Amino acid sequence: RGSLHHVSSREKAFAEAFRVLAPGGVLALTEPSDDFLPVRWARAVLYSISSKFDKHDRAFRAREVRSFFVQSGFEPVAFKRFGYLSYLICGFPDVLPIILWLPGKVALTRALISVDRVLSRVPGLRVASFHLMALARKPVNPRGRRQTG
Repeated sequence: RGSLHHVSSREKAFAEAFRVLAPGGVLALTEPSDDFLPVRWARAVLYSISSKFDKHDRAFRAREVRSFFVQSGFEPVAFKRFGYLSYLICGFPDVLPIILWLPGKVALTRALISVDRVLSRVPGLRVASFHLMALARKPVNPRGRRQTG
C-alpha cells in the first residue's frame, strides 16, 4: 500500500522526491484510486467508519497523480490499475476483515487475484480498481537546466 495518501502536503512530497532522485531515476507509486464513482463512495464510507484513517488520508484520480508529476518536473511514464475483488476482500484485513472469516483463505486469495488480472484488461472495467500504480521519470536534464559533472 502507498504512503502518499497519508501525507498532508503532496506538493512538498513530490518536490522532495524530485530533489533526491538522480536524473533519469524513476519514481514508483501505488496509491488508492478514486477514478470510479462506486469505489469512491465505498472508500468514503470506509474512511468515515474506521478509526484506521485520519483527516489527511485520501485516494487519488489518475489525472491528479499525472498533474503532481508534471508540476514537480517529472515525466509520466506509465499508469496501471490493480486491486479489484482481491483488494476489497483480502487487501486490508485490519480494516475490513472479510477474509479472516472465510475458509480456504490462501486458495480464495489466489483465485481472486487471477480474476483481478482479467478485470484489469477489460477496458470498461479497468477504471474500477481500488489502486493505481504510477511511474514517472526525472528528466536527465530537468526543467532545461544543464547537467554538470
